Amino acid sequence: MSTLARRCLITLVALAVTCVALPSKAALVTYLEPRIIDEMDTVRLTIRAEGTAQAQAPDFSPLDEEFDVLGNQTSSRISSINGRTMASVEYQLSLRPKHTGEIVVPSLTIGGERTEPIRLSVRPLDPAVKESIAKMVFFETELSANPVYVQAETVLTRRLFYSQGVQIYSDLPGVPEVEHAVVIPLGETQSRSVLRDNQRYGVIEQRFALFPERSGSITIPSISVTSSVRVQSGGRTRRSGVRVSTEAVELTVKAIPDGYPADEPWLPATGVTLEQRWLPPVTEIDVGEPLTFELDVHASGNRGSAIPPIPLPLPDDRFKIYPEAPVMEESARAGTIVGHRSTRYALIPTTPGRLDVPPLTLTWWDTRTDQLRQTRLAVKDLTITGIATVTQPPAATPETAELQTNKAPAPSTRPAAAPWMMIAAAITIMALALTGLVRLFRYLDWTPQLERLWPFSGEPRRRWRELRGATRAGDPITYRRALAAYLATIYGMPAAAALAEFRSEPDVADHLDTLDRAIYAGTSGTAADIRTLTLLARAAARRRRHRTTADGLPALYG
Repeated sequence: MSTLARRCLITLVALAVTCVALPSKAALVTYLEPRIIDEMDTVRLTIRAEGTAQAQAPDFSPLDEEFDVLGNQTSSRISSINGRTMASVEYQLSLRPKHTGEIVVPSLTIGGERTEPIRLSVRPLDPAVKESIAKMVFFETELSANPVYVQAETVLTRRLFYSQGVQIYSDLPGVPEVEHAVVIPLGETQSRSVLRDNQRYGVIEQRFALFPERSGSITIPSISVTSSVRVQSGGRTRRSGVRVSTEAVELTVKAIPDGYPADEPWLPATGVTLEQRWLPPVTEIDVGEPLTFELDVHASGNRGSAIPPIPLPLPDDRFKIYPEAPVMEESARAGTIVGHRSTRYALIPTTPGRLDVPPLTLTWWDTRTDQLRQTRLAVKDLTITGIATVTQPPAATPETAELQTNKAPAPSTRPAAAPWMMIAAAITIMALALTGLVRLFRYLDWTPQLERLWPFSGEPRRRWRELRGATRAGDPITYRRALAAYLATIYGMPAAAALAEFRSEPDVADHLDTLDRAIYAGTSGTAADIRTLTLLARAAARRRRHRTTADGLPALYG
């Protein structure tokens, strides 16, 4: 091979390698079928992107000016020919022209490449045919109230009517998205048949409760469905796709009326009711006995979260009040939303006497009659019996503590006797021993030991066994009943009074409060709290027995 031939061969190989190394230019292939259509018909636009363009997201927004885009399907394909891999993406769009005449499918951009514009001819339908189609399938939309007050309910109803032979391709849209409003569906979509203008129609109906959250104007957007109808045109019958849409609706929202009290929470509704429940359902109760009060508020035409709280007019010095978190919900009833707010209070009476509870009042605005209203609930009167709960004495302030420290001891009229010093030392030793036993019994199996130390028999012993069993079970409600019964035998007084007397013992009040919260406020008590209360009750019984024994002995010294 000559030198010239070798140089030419090297040049050709280099050119071939260069061509393979260079990326292939993106290619866009576009089809439009058909090019001539009748009004209300659709066309299919197909775009195939090859090379680098297939990895780019297309922009189809230029089509919105002249067409309704009814559908968009995307498919990918990878092929290999002679060891060369080719990838492509195909987009198929279903388009309906928005008007008749000559329309241009605009140039579209994909991956830096642009399609060529394509012309489309749209022939107008006969007006009689268009009118016939309009009667075959159409929408109706209505609002139950327009204008409406802010946060008040208006019901949006939309119905799709279609005659025999019409096929609905797409489902009705779901809950509409309305800016500055809360929308709640009123039941499921309903389908039925009606006779209208001497023609039988199928009807698909949807209902929604709409609550505007600001005054002014709110737009309810339009919706569309796609259907197929049989059209007679030019002496022939054919099917034509039809896209039916609702009109956008403007809702006027009124502000809170001037006549509404400025110090009352705003509550628009069509009806409000208040209900009370007492558990147990009694009018007379002892001090310290638990009582539950439930308040239910129902507001027709509004949501549960819109119902304001109603303060419970019970004096704090007569009750211990443990409120629970309110439950707020709503439900659809008879074509409207009914809101529900339920509040529960656990009450423990602390002071005896008759209690006249003032009525509960809720102010609201009647949207049907457009006037201010108040709903009142007469709370039943209560009679509290028993002995007032003894509260712990207030803690000593630094000033009083200093005075007590610096206070000079009163002069003694009797010389100190040595036996009294021995008695004081014995009492101190006994107190230290009791403290040690309390701490020891918390970690050991202490109940058999306590039982052996208990000298009484009969009713007190039976009540002690019940208290011991309730301590092991750990249920706060059962334990409180057993504790009250045991203390009643120790102090020789009714259970409520015995609990009040026991509360005045050292270190007891806080533990009883913890037990009450576990029962009435929904918090969980611990076994340690119950065990400690049992030990404190046992210690109180010992002190009570010591005092009784000491009172029955003659004085040693005059």
